[in-house]
Amino acid sequence: RTLFEARVGEIREVGADEGFSQRLMTLRFLDQLLEILDICREMQSETLTTGRVYYEVSEAFDIPWLRRSTFAVAGDDQWEQRAAQVLSEDLSRAHRALVIAIVSSGNDTPDSTQELIQRRSRDVQRFRNIADELKSEESPGLAAVSVAARELSVLASRLS
Repeated sequence: RTLFEARVGEIREVGADEGFSQRLMTLRFLDQLLEILDICREMQSETLTTGRVYYEVSEAFDIPWLRRSTFAVAGDDQWEQRAAQVLSEDLSRAHRALVIAIVSSGNDTPDSTQELIQRRSRDVQRFRNIADELKSEESPGLAAVSVAARELSVLASRLS
C-alpha cells in the first residue's frame, strides 16, 4: 500500500489527476491482483481477507526484496537469467502456498499471519537467519539467493 500510494503521488506530481494515477498504478500490481483473485476462486475465500493475507505474507517474508535480489544478482549470462526466472517462480509458488495455508486455516483475523509465524517459529527463524545473512552480504551471488528461496519453499511445503 505504501509503495502504491508513493507511486500514485509521483504520477500526480507531474500533473495527472488522482483517478488516472490510481488506475495507472493499479496496472503495476495487476499480476498480484490476479494471483489474489485466483486464490480466492480456488479457496472460495473473501477477496479482502485473501488480499490482506497475501500482502502480510509478502511483507513478513521479504518476498519483494528476495525477488528483486534474485534478478539483481543474475548477470547477463542467459543461464543466470533463466535461473533467476525459475527462482522467481519458486518464490511465487511458496508465497501462494503460504497464503493458502493461512486462508484455509479458517483464521481470517488480522493476526493470522503472525500466528502462523509463531506456530512455525523454528522454521520461520531458519528462513529469517538465511535472509538476514543474505542481506548482510555486500554482493551475494545467485547461489545464496537460491538457498533463501529454497528455504522459503521448504517452509511453505511444511504448511501444505
